[in-house]
Amino acid sequence: MSLPPRWLLSAVRAGCLLLILAAPAGASELSWDGPSECAQAEQLLVLIEGALGMPLGRAGQLEFQVRVDRALAPARARARLSVTSPEPGAGVKQRVLVAASCAKLVDTLAVAISLILGATESAAAATPAAAAKSVVMPEAAASWDIVPSVDTRVLPAAAEAGSAPEPSALAFVVADIGSLPSPALGAAVGLELAWSRVQLRALGTLFFEQQARVEAPRSGPGGELNFAYATLQACARPAATLVASLCAGLDAGRMSGVGTGVARAWQASVLWLAPRLDAGFSWHIPETQLRLGAFLGGAVPLNRDRFILNALGTVHRPGVVAGHAGLGVNLVFE
Repeated sequence: MSLPPRWLLSAVRAGCLLLILAAPAGASELSWDGPSECAQAEQLLVLIEGALGMPLGRAGQLEFQVRVDRALAPARARARLSVTSPEPGAGVKQRVLVAASCAKLVDTLAVAISLILGATESAAAATPAAAAKSVVMPEAAASWDIVPSVDTRVLPAAAEAGSAPEPSALAFVVADIGSLPSPALGAAVGLELAWSRVQLRALGTLFFEQQARVEAPRSGPGGELNFAYATLQACARPAATLVASLCAGLDAGRMSGVGTGVARAWQASVLWLAPRLDAGFSWHIPETQLRLGAFLGGAVPLNRDRFILNALGTVHRPGVVAGHAGLGVNLVFE
C-alpha cells in the first residue's frame, strides 16, 4: 500500500494547526441545578441564544451557574445566579432572582444572562487590546434593573432575611378535641406574611354550636355552647429546603353557653386564653398562586371555668389540653 504524498500530510498538519490557533481560549458555559418540577435548562439556553443571535459558546468566556429552589416562598420560584470570569482575581458575581413561577423565572434568567453577555461583548469591542487576554465581566453588568434582586460579590444572609414579605390569605377547616364537650368542627380564615424563614399569621376560628347535658343525670336539662377565638402566631422553618414550619402563638376568645330544658334559661360566657404550639406543612401547586396546607397541634387553656346549671350540675368544663388540626389553602398575593 502506497503512503499519501508528503505534500498532503503537510497540508493536513497545517489545517489542524490553523483550527487549534483559531479556537477560542475559552467559551461561555451554563450549568443548572434545580428541582425536577423546574427542569428548564434547555429552555433557558434556547432563550439566551435566541436573544444573542449566536451560540452561547461564542459569546464571551464566562461561566454561568444557576441554582433554583423555592425556599423564599413556596408559591414562588427563586434562583441564585453565579457568574465566574476567567480573569485571575475577578471573583464570583452573585444575584438572587425571584419570579411568580418557574416559567417566568426562566424568562428573567434569560434576560439577565443576555444582558451580561451583551455588556461583555460591548466592553470587549471597545477595548480590543484587553480582549486579547481574557474577558472580564464589567461592573456595569451588575446594575441591571431586574426586581427583586440582590447583587453582591458574597451574598449576605441578611439580604435574604430583609426582603419584602409575601402576603397571603388563608382558609382552613379545623377540628378540635378537648375544648367543647364533643369533638368539634369549625372554620378558620386569616392573613399571613411570609419571609424566607419566618412567618407571621393572624387567624379567626369559629366552631359549630354544640349541645351538652348535665353530668348527672345525662338526659334532660343542659346547654348550648358557642366557641370562637382569634390566634396570633409566629412560625419558623427549620430548614430552607423543607416546606414545613413550627408555630407558637396564643388563642384569645370567648366560650358562651345558654341553658336548655329549664324553666328559666340563663346565659353565661367565659374568657378563653390558651398558648398553642403547631407543626405545619404546605405544598405549592405548580404554576399557580395556591398552596395546600395542614397543621397539627395543641393548646393549654389558662381558664377552665365550668358551665353549671344551679342545683342540677356541671354542663361542661374544657379539658386540660385541647388538640386541634386543620386542612386548607393559601392564596398568595402578587
